[in-house]
Amino acid sequence: MKSASYISIVTALCAVYPQIACAKSPNGQEEQFNFKVSRGNISDVVAELADQARATVKVEASGKSEPVPGVQGVHTLREALKIVLRGTDWSVNSDGTGAFRIVRVSTGDSIVVVGRRTDFVESVSSMATRTETPLRQTSSTVDTVTREVLESQNAISTAEAFRNLPGVIYTTRGTTSQATIGQDLSGSRSFSNGLRNSVSSQDGPLTDVEAIEVLKGPASILVGSDIQGGTINFVPKRATGRKHATVALGTGSGDEFLGSFDIGGAISQKAGLFWRVAGLSEHADTLPQGTGRSPDQKAINPMFGLRAKHTRLDLAVQYYTKTTPFGPFSAYIPTTKTFVDYGNVVDENSHSTVKSLKGSYDLDQDIISSENLDLKFRSRGQYQRADRDVQNATGVGINYFGLGPAISTYSQISRDNVYAGYADIYAKISTGPIVHQAIVAFDYNTNTLIYRFSAGFGFGATPVLPLPGAGPNYRSKGEQSGIIFQDQLTAGRFHALFGLRRTKYDSHTYLPSGALSGRVNADIVLPNAGIVFDVSHALSLYGSFAKSFLPNSLSIPTQDNKPLPPIDRTQYEAGFKAGLFDDKVTVNGSFYRFTTSNSAQIDPANPNFYIAGPGAKGHGGEISVSGSLSPTWKLLSGLALSTSKQKNARGVDTPVLGAPKATFNLWSIKSFPLGNGKSIDLGFGGNYNSGFFANDTNIANPPNYKIDRAYVSVNGSFAVHVKKLTINAVVNNIFDRRNYQPSNTINQIIYDVPRSFRVTLTGDF
Repeated sequence: MKSASYISIVTALCAVYPQIACAKSPNGQEEQFNFKVSRGNISDVVAELADQARATVKVEASGKSEPVPGVQGVHTLREALKIVLRGTDWSVNSDGTGAFRIVRVSTGDSIVVVGRRTDFVESVSSMATRTETPLRQTSSTVDTVTREVLESQNAISTAEAFRNLPGVIYTTRGTTSQATIGQDLSGSRSFSNGLRNSVSSQDGPLTDVEAIEVLKGPASILVGSDIQGGTINFVPKRATGRKHATVALGTGSGDEFLGSFDIGGAISQKAGLFWRVAGLSEHADTLPQGTGRSPDQKAINPMFGLRAKHTRLDLAVQYYTKTTPFGPFSAYIPTTKTFVDYGNVVDENSHSTVKSLKGSYDLDQDIISSENLDLKFRSRGQYQRADRDVQNATGVGINYFGLGPAISTYSQISRDNVYAGYADIYAKISTGPIVHQAIVAFDYNTNTLIYRFSAGFGFGATPVLPLPGAGPNYRSKGEQSGIIFQDQLTAGRFHALFGLRRTKYDSHTYLPSGALSGRVNADIVLPNAGIVFDVSHALSLYGSFAKSFLPNSLSIPTQDNKPLPPIDRTQYEAGFKAGLFDDKVTVNGSFYRFTTSNSAQIDPANPNFYIAGPGAKGHGGEISVSGSLSPTWKLLSGLALSTSKQKNARGVDTPVLGAPKATFNLWSIKSFPLGNGKSIDLGFGGNYNSGFFANDTNIANPPNYKIDRAYVSVNGSFAVHVKKLTINAVVNNIFDRRNYQPSNTINQIIYDVPRSFRVTLTGDF
């Protein structure tokens, strides 16, 4: 008798990209599909099942023509495979990667089905629940950008990826780049696999990223402090054992040249040891605006994976260096409602350089696995060191009190060391009609930032300052830990999530002399809850409640020299999630309302100090449509509306500065098959942001000015696929509209990317 052979089903929901697996969610539930598959031979039926699970399927070897029955109705992929293989000598087993092995003991016949996701939407995520859960069963808004979207746009940076997320705007303010989510700044905070990244590693390369998720609303129960409007999470690539090699070369605006690769395979298929390496090199002479000198980035990312019967382990390292010139500045003149460029009075040598080294692990260990009880130990950790140099000259007034263009100069050397860890005991318990997924978890993160800087001021053409020399450093250290209790339960059509977190937060800042200059600490209990009702297989309704906290800055002066209490946020959200065209298109809608307290406000009795004020009130909503409108037409779109106001020291409601009330994004790809492995893709889309409010930071008690100029960018792409080769040309801002990034000050508004292009040649082997 021959040794057992197997069918490896590697669909988009399985081993190719396990983080969007439906085949076997190692931490939670399996996704269901409405299958309509007719009787046929085993190769065709298995291929059709995978195709209806939203994957492109390639059958590399025939499994003969053994007839098997079809399947109709709502099932997981595992259930559907078992139905069609019932009565044969094929059996379906999980291999621990999220893939299946269909084993036939009696012969050596095998079918290999290789595929990847073809729509523009993820349907499973652990972002909101800590367990892989169908998004339709989560009581939160989670927006995603998949790898396929990034590839179709030739996107290689965070800033380029974020334009696909409803209500998310990536901006540069001074020396800081960060996302605005709704009308809340992210503070440059982001997470990888749920673990906190360094705030110094802004706009990093995407060599280690499979997808990007944004969980809208407060998320302190998941990540602790500092999160208000939403949480940005990078879903990492994994070494899954799939043998592949992808190589790309490209060129673009600003005399840009780039090359990238992503290769992987098995060290030992029998032992379940896998490897993968991805890398990128990019250099240009200038920014697409024609200013700034020598943007450059290089990255390397080795990955290793272990897939044993009861153990899943992933290890990854990323090193990158990136030099980013700062974009050209303009000033807004309220009296004429026009923009005036600073031009060459701002030194084009302004830039930041980041060198980052990051290592991570992710362990999933089965303890008990039975029909009514799954018990696991899960742990993950990440260490990152990010060194950042900044030399910046920034316009702060186009005609500073009649003295001409004023330029602020700033240079800094910093090093940020961040460690983040998470561990939990996960139990999935079936008790008759109710299924519980209970978690007891502990997380911890710490960061130490050391820096020294110099600053200056001048009029007219002002060069950047040299980097600070050797000397004493400023230092800040923060620590945060949390204990989490969570229960996610399913009872028929109802799904509920209840969580409670206790967070301890402690932050210190020190002067170069070593003296303590400030300390903030907090010990806070945060609840959250949500409920989902499945109206049908294709429609669910949900509601949720969440709280978060954000420590006030240590730099805010108070009369008693004590820090202000943390900003507290409470948010309620309700919405729907629906699937159209046999679940190939996802339509989501949501509405939220929030309040905050303890926001810093000028003390009316003593204007030199601040007090804790009543906070802000706001509301907003979002609707998104994404997926495959047809086998050859894919769509990703979203509209987000938000508004909030905060009372100032005089008790007057004031708008949030630098945050548009409305944003819209669209990206669509239409494919035209030509036969014989050839096809053409046409892409079309764009971005829209409404106007925003800003003030003049050079005067006391400045009025707020409404800048009505909208941001409008129309983008397109043209791709030709010839078997294993693809040429993809992308043009952004086709009509070369003059767009400006939102800003909170009228004196410093960045002129965004004009018409630009990038062309890549990619080979998949």
